[in-house]
Amino acid sequence: MTKKFLTILTAGLLTMLGATAAEQLDIRKITNGTYSAHGVGGMRSMNDGEHYMMIGGGGTCLVRYAFNTGEVVDTLFAVDNTRGCDFKYFDGYIMSPAEDRILIQTKTNYIYRHSFTAEYYIYDVRNKTMVPLSAGGPQQVPSFSPDGKMIAFVRDNNIHLVKLMFGNSESQVTTDGKFNEDVAKKAFLDMFEHYGIPFTPFLEENFWVNDFGLGDFEHVGMGGVFWINNPDFRYFGHEIYLLPNQMIVEHYHVASDYAAKHESWQVRNGWVYNFGIGEPTPNPPALPESQKDKFITVSNFHIRKVGDISALQQIESRHFLMAGDEGAVVTEYGTFHDNDGLRFTNPDASL
Repeated sequence: MTKKFLTILTAGLLTMLGATAAEQLDIRKITNGTYSAHGVGGMRSMNDGEHYMMIGGGGTCLVRYAFNTGEVVDTLFAVDNTRGCDFKYFDGYIMSPAEDRILIQTKTNYIYRHSFTAEYYIYDVRNKTMVPLSAGGPQQVPSFSPDGKMIAFVRDNNIHLVKLMFGNSESQVTTDGKFNEDVAKKAFLDMFEHYGIPFTPFLEENFWVNDFGLGDFEHVGMGGVFWINNPDFRYFGHEIYLLPNQMIVEHYHVASDYAAKHESWQVRNGWVYNFGIGEPTPNPPALPESQKDKFITVSNFHIRKVGDISALQQIESRHFLMAGDEGAVVTEYGTFHDNDGLRFTNPDASL
């Protein structure tokens, strides 16, 4: 094995020396990238597997090519053919999962190595229109949600969320790296307006939001209000509010000073995945990366739409709800809710 390795190494060195016989090796050329391999930048395979796209025209357009011929098919974006475009060239792009929107990266300012800020624009492929991602200043590491309905980005070390289905409304989710209840409530108020839900004085006084202490409110969190939680007669009424594709952390209820809670749910707006015990259901939705590997143990689910009612399958069994891409409002009916009997699969989760 050693002799074979030395033979290959010697052959490689001789090849390199032969290729450079007409040119003296220069340490500066070695370190400045003169002899580095060249690649193709800005190339991305498209969902259909038949086409790819590349930045063209010196950063002025995105061009679609056919894999089988390498020929140009069409131009997906061009700075001189887009309404709302006020720049002459761009530095990069991010395609949405459905390829119906593109985040166009401009005015890139490098901080260190791969870290940079930029000003991004949301380009609508079908309508050929463009609007800024945010008017509040440059952004970092923007990312589409799996369903393409929202875009998260970072500014000044805080997470912001742009909800495309709610008029591109923007919410700052954290401040100083901490969960910001006021901006989380604003995200739900946008959803209330979308569904025509009045924000009554009772809601104004009693409405709450929660990220379960996990710092991933975009994916794991909820809003809610307790209509009634009566320990004497032991009944409970609760409204659950979920943003698009947001899930309640997996949990279960055990006996405390009160019997283990039993509950049922009725969808009022949007739709949900209702996860609980049972055989795994085929074709599950994309679950939050922060939870799916260790902290989700149930894989049986049913899709529940407006008017549908479902109930906890077994006392003390693990369960959770996750909204579809329109968000959801769900009424919960149950026996008395006692926080002392509440348990989370994720040991870091809390109220």
